[in-house]
Amino acid sequence: MRVLLTGGNGFLGKAIVKSFEKSFGVELFWYPSSQYNLMRLEDCLAMVGRVKPDVVVHSAAIYGGLGINLEIPEEIFYTNTIMNANIIRASAMKGVKKFVGIGTACSYPGYLEGKLREDDIWRGEVHETVKCYGAVKKMMIIHCEAAKKEYGMDSVHPILANLYGPHDSYHPRRSHVVAALIRKFYEAKQIKEKKVVCWGTGSPRREFLYVEDAADVIVSLATGLVVEKAGPTLSTCPTESGDIINVGTGVATSIKELAEMIADVSGFDGRIVWDTSKPDGQKLKVFDVTKLKSLLGYVPESIDKEKLKKTYDWFVGNYEWIKMRNW
Repeated sequence: MRVLLTGGNGFLGKAIVKSFEKSFGVELFWYPSSQYNLMRLEDCLAMVGRVKPDVVVHSAAIYGGLGINLEIPEEIFYTNTIMNANIIRASAMKGVKKFVGIGTACSYPGYLEGKLREDDIWRGEVHETVKCYGAVKKMMIIHCEAAKKEYGMDSVHPILANLYGPHDSYHPRRSHVVAALIRKFYEAKQIKEKKVVCWGTGSPRREFLYVEDAADVIVSLATGLVVEKAGPTLSTCPTESGDIINVGTGVATSIKELAEMIADVSGFDGRIVWDTSKPDGQKLKVFDVTKLKSLLGYVPESIDKEKLKKTYDWFVGNYEWIKMRNW
């Protein structure tokens, strides 16, 4: 099996590459944007034509936490729209058998509470704060449906819970909540600050998924063989074209609980202060993972201090490099 991965040098992409290394019978190809620019259809056609993949896994995206979604919504909308459209069209035109387009929990309607099921995805508009990212991911589902009708290309759309882990972005403009809090607590500890200020009330509850666990699920969906920590199993993972699949733990953790866990992992012993003038976003976002469990026979574990410690230790070990990054 030949697999082409986009975004192989990104946060999720690095974990997907690592997971594919555990697979057998798979030739994996990925290229930097300096070689093939997904903003250019001709580059996408050339890349897919060169590799002739059976499967394309599309993880490339411009993304970030609540702050960047409010700061550069047009750039997020435009860039992701063009990249998604180009790679889907190129894949379909070049005869790719299966397209795995990575989705996001931001695509679910903003008003929904409780456990989100895959068939909820079309029940309303996405939350205002993440509209320009979440809506574009929903458009990818429609594009893949059209590609199936016109070109016969199958597709799978895994919707990921909030990711955390090594290689994430820790820049204040772009970071998601776990990465942002890790940096806050580490830097507060370094200057012996007695308090850390966090956005909102701390009451919203979110589902957090370790990036390597997410990658194993994505590889399972791409190859049809269940992949876990030790490598591929003999279990199959048969998906149907157009499948939308929640990829998460099914367990929600409050932002307050998360902050306390990170404070503990970092050794910070000061106060946590909540800036209630900042928005919370949705109050509860957690997946129904029944479909995932039926496919894999398991679901990933919820966030814990061991995986947070691995994430924190990676951040500390790369802090000097992280400080120099402007994105």
